[in-house]
Amino acid sequence: MKKRIMTLFLAIMLLFQTEVETLYALEPSEMQQPGTELEDRTGTDDNGQNETPSEEESSGELSARAGEESPAEYILTFQFNGGMVEGSADTSCQITVSEGEEAASIAARVPRPVKKGYKLENWMDEGGVPYDFEHPESLPEITSALTLSACWVPISYTIHFDANGGSGEMADQVFRYDEDQNLAACQFTRPGYAFDSWKWEDMNITYQDANPVNNLTDQDGTVIILKAVWKVGSYTVRYDANGGTGEMDEQEFTYTQNKALLNNKYKRVGYTFMGWNTRPDGTGISYQNKQKVKSLTEEIGGVVVLYAMWEGNPYRVNYNGNGATSGSMTESSHVYGTFSSLNRNNFKRKGFLFAGWNTEKNGTGRAFSDGAQVYDLTTEKDGTVILYASWTPITYTIKYHTNGGKLSSSSRKTYTADEPFVLPRPTRKGYDFDGWYKKANFKNRIGEIKAGQTGNLVVYAKWVKCTEKAKSDSAKLTTCKATGSGKVSVKATIKKRVASSDDYYYLMYINPMNQKIYKVASKVYKKKNITFNLKTAENQGYATSTFGIAVKKSGKYKLISNTSYVKNVEKAAKNKSKYNPGQTKKGIQFSDNLQEVYNCGAKQTFLNVTVSMVCNNGTVPYVYNGKTYYFNPMDSYREIVMDCNRNNVTVTMQVMLDWTEGHTDLIASKARVRGVAPFYTWNVTTNKSREKMEAIFCYLGMVFGKKNCSVSNWVLGNEVNNPAGWNYKGGMSETAYFKAYAYGFRALYYAVRSQSSNAHIFICTDNLWNTSVKGGYSAKHVIESFNKQLNKIQKGLKWHLAYHAYSTPLTYTKFWDGLGITGDVSTPYITMKNIDVLTKYIKKKYGSSVRIILSEQGYSSTWGETNQAAALAYSYYIAACNPMIDAFIIRSYSDHPVEVAQGLKMGIYGKEAFKVFKYMDTSQTNKYTKKYLSIIGAASWKKIVPGYKFNRLRKMYRNV
Repeated sequence: MKKRIMTLFLAIMLLFQTEVETLYALEPSEMQQPGTELEDRTGTDDNGQNETPSEEESSGELSARAGEESPAEYILTFQFNGGMVEGSADTSCQITVSEGEEAASIAARVPRPVKKGYKLENWMDEGGVPYDFEHPESLPEITSALTLSACWVPISYTIHFDANGGSGEMADQVFRYDEDQNLAACQFTRPGYAFDSWKWEDMNITYQDANPVNNLTDQDGTVIILKAVWKVGSYTVRYDANGGTGEMDEQEFTYTQNKALLNNKYKRVGYTFMGWNTRPDGTGISYQNKQKVKSLTEEIGGVVVLYAMWEGNPYRVNYNGNGATSGSMTESSHVYGTFSSLNRNNFKRKGFLFAGWNTEKNGTGRAFSDGAQVYDLTTEKDGTVILYASWTPITYTIKYHTNGGKLSSSSRKTYTADEPFVLPRPTRKGYDFDGWYKKANFKNRIGEIKAGQTGNLVVYAKWVKCTEKAKSDSAKLTTCKATGSGKVSVKATIKKRVASSDDYYYLMYINPMNQKIYKVASKVYKKKNITFNLKTAENQGYATSTFGIAVKKSGKYKLISNTSYVKNVEKAAKNKSKYNPGQTKKGIQFSDNLQEVYNCGAKQTFLNVTVSMVCNNGTVPYVYNGKTYYFNPMDSYREIVMDCNRNNVTVTMQVMLDWTEGHTDLIASKARVRGVAPFYTWNVTTNKSREKMEAIFCYLGMVFGKKNCSVSNWVLGNEVNNPAGWNYKGGMSETAYFKAYAYGFRALYYAVRSQSSNAHIFICTDNLWNTSVKGGYSAKHVIESFNKQLNKIQKGLKWHLAYHAYSTPLTYTKFWDGLGITGDVSTPYITMKNIDVLTKYIKKKYGSSVRIILSEQGYSSTWGETNQAAALAYSYYIAACNPMIDAFIIRSYSDHPVEVAQGLKMGIYGKEAFKVFKYMDTSQTNKYTKKYLSIIGAASWKKIVPGYKFNRLRKMYRNV
């Protein structure tokens, strides 16, 4: 029994060890290598020592084996053939199988090697028999040891091509591991893009098109997506002038990029650029100039040609009758470069036949027939072309009945309406030709063929027996005066007909300085009573000139009458507004800007105007006595005067002759020395210079004689009693000097008052009443000498005096203490201390109608601001309460650097005097002036100011 139990135990142990060995063989690290012996079935104890079965155990096992036959065992050797088992570097392994062992059991212990990029298809023995352990049911019986080699097949994977924004189709491409194969060429397209490469985004790897690739993956059945990589394309825009001229660079564009087209640089005469188009005829796609565009073409590297689009400039044709006597025509519209018809002529001209159109009035331009087709009359957009009617004159005959007289054989016997001419003058001994007449009974006198006259002409000569020779008193001017606004009438009587070379009496311009004739103003047929009706709108000289009657003899003119200025010249003026003396007498000279005048409350201002201001930069044509001058527009002064008029500030303007290049002939010949003085004496002795002076005066009178641009007071020259300092006369005699000044005054008087009837004209002196500087005259002498010369030239002119009532010396502010100044007419100086001497003298000798303005004075603050303020208040009060004085105008708003250098600080700005000046003609006057009485040494203004009344300070007090 004991032996049976042991035998059974050994059998169980053997069975156990076999199972362990089989499991052990499946572990790669324990797999037996080919060519080695199976290990002994021995174990180790816990100390690593071999553990040998006991004799009893061994004998028992042997007894069991002896009693039961064991199955045969075979070693299977597996060659991995390039593969390996995970976790091991071995290239093969072995397992032991028992004969009759179930295939599934064996298959479970077969190694599972792997090979990158391959999959295990089966195992193959040396005889070529395959063993598919994945399907154990098909395995052949193993009856011997075997060496099995792994049979590998490469894995396959698929590449899928992604268009990535493109379009088209491409088949998937299958690859096998370790087999080189080219990628399929890209079949996708994308407008505006060029294919660049393929990208495997998962791996961030790029592949070139159609290049060989391999081993993209070692996983069987993997689908790899390659996305098309596109490179945005570029193209060129080329600009075509399309008939224009110029140059433009090509422009590079990137597809999908928004970019502005270049600004057009082409030009085409007669056309306006309208934009761009892809076709030269404009039927393509249109683009605006500098328009932002993108993707004009899908072609990579393509060239897009943009053609300039041109539109013919529209223009109008205006039809000018060019002397037509009837008819009218509307404008016609045309487009440059496009043929269109001119309108048919609808004009008529008496004495002419229509001969077509011309671009020039005189017919020297381009000619066109009536209704002609035109296309290029002007290149200007929206321009207007004037086409002038061309006329062919009709020729008419003239038949002369000389009635006993004789005509030159060369006398014209035909005429046309466009050639005016004087009919020839016949001769007859003992008779004066009295003209041609259309009637035999001497009706309808005709002396010339006038432009536009038509019809065949028959004329009859009339004769008057006449032997009267031209004498200085053969005729008498009976009227020479203004008869209305812009009208002058000159009439004369000739009792006996005066013989001459023609049948006209002539109205002549007379040199007022020597009473000699020098130019024709007009003419009329001879008769006993003749009249000349003149319009100043045609020539202001008709109002300012001196006239006489003359006849023409042997090509020269002979004066046969007395001479005369135009009388009552004010009646010719368009502006007959009342004289504006001002709201009060307080004024200040204009310096830098009108705001200064307004800031200090002045009611009067004063402007200087010089010849250079009028004549330099002359752009305004002005015709005077037949000659055209060009004068400055005077825009800045216009604005100043108009602004003053709007703000009720009375304007005084002083006219002076400075040295002006190109106009030095205006200076008296003996005074024509450059730089000796700031201003000069006028040249009135030559007709050319005198007329230019008169033209300047008339122009100023026109500009500043309007109701909305009106100068009330005009002053000729500055301090004319001091010619060396202000009105240089050079080597002129005293008589010549005052005569020139008097005539200059007369010229300014007529120029101004013939346009603004109530303006006042002034002469100007300083305060040297009975004394003078070297080479000068006293103010009193100037007044008397001027008046004497003026009366010789023309009596009855209303002159006035602009006086400078400065203290003497100028630096002495406390004028009330002035030494050597007396209260009688023999005083050497007249200042504000004794100004009543001047006003009484003028009133007594010349009448109260001669007005006085104190146009320039001032007081220096170098003596103290208090004294300056006191002097201003006191002076103004004296002037305001004197009825002969119309203005009190101080010199300066601010101190002038030149005067400061001379010790004079006459400005009031920023000083005590400012508020005194500002309020001294207001209801607040006492508030600002009363404190200065103590400076002057007076108890009240009434006690020291003649005629003082409070209301006279705040209003214009005058007695004319």
